[in-house]
Amino acid sequence: MDYKFMLIKNKYKFLYKQKMMILDENFVSTVSEEISLFIKELTLYGITLKSLCNKRPEGNEKDLLLNIAFALAENNGLSNLIQKHRALPIKKISKFTYESASFIEKWQSYIISYYLILSKSQYSNIKNYLNIQLNDINQIEDINDNENIFQKNDALVIYDENHTHNLGTGVLLKTFKDNAIILNSYGDFIKIKLNKEDSPIIGAIINGEIIKSYKIHKYPILASSISLILLLLVGFALYTQASTTIILDMDASIKIQVNKFNKIISVTPNNSNGKKIISSLKLEGKAVDESLYNMLNKAKELEIIKEKSIIYIYVNGDKLKESNLISSENFIKENKIEARINNSGNEYNINVK
Repeated sequence: MDYKFMLIKNKYKFLYKQKMMILDENFVSTVSEEISLFIKELTLYGITLKSLCNKRPEGNEKDLLLNIAFALAENNGLSNLIQKHRALPIKKISKFTYESASFIEKWQSYIISYYLILSKSQYSNIKNYLNIQLNDINQIEDINDNENIFQKNDALVIYDENHTHNLGTGVLLKTFKDNAIILNSYGDFIKIKLNKEDSPIIGAIINGEIIKSYKIHKYPILASSISLILLLLVGFALYTQASTTIILDMDASIKIQVNKFNKIISVTPNNSNGKKIISSLKLEGKAVDESLYNMLNKAKELEIIKEKSIIYIYVNGDKLKESNLISSENFIKENKIEARINNSGNEYNINVK
């Protein structure tokens, strides 16, 4: 088995310190040409700057991607496959690095981006901007090329303070109406806000407030959305499912279906008088007590029930709480109506002598 990568998987790291950069006056124009070419080449691999901003690796994970990119750049066989197919041979890289295929696939956009910057001389200035060092306390050495455009004559000194609070600093890659995408010296592709008065040039080093990307949370959001949909479906099923059946019987007969929330879901007349009672009433979705009261009151208006009439209320299924019959029982008592009630086995009478 080839353990070569295992020996170098922690060889390089991004250094999170202020980076003093001495740039000559030609930096912006020179690096802007590299950026234009870099973005076009990313497109050939199906990668956009926005996608790199939306899902970013952190800390040790990002350093591992950096070392994978270095190893690929130095491996002719894998490097040739990448450039030939403009894609990562995920299974081969997984076997080479002993990292899972799902990990390689998840971060393939960043691996390819780092690979292109590190392996191609036409991106030497972008590479030199990255703050990469050997991960060896006894041999701290900058990996940037010795021959580059960073000269000390007639130079501008710039401090990169990207990791300070929510301020992002880096090389400008692309601008939009009120925001921009930069590459900082720690290898992050970041979207920042632009001030209205700003008119930055591609390749310039700028800073701005970092715009948090919510797309990186798409899987938690998707899971939450699915959970919400399932919850709504369960709630809908419970709301439309009858847990209690009430039969209101007198000279009229009516069947009432009630859900677990004590709301009426359906009312069915069993004879012509029952139809007369409910024809002008809107009962679906109303509380049980309110609905029973309205039906009894309507029956009185239609003279279907009169003083000393006898009505029967049969409850089958979930027992009704006493609070669900208060208005109905008061109506029965006030109008001197005899009532015989069976509330799921609990029998009692009202006004019966």
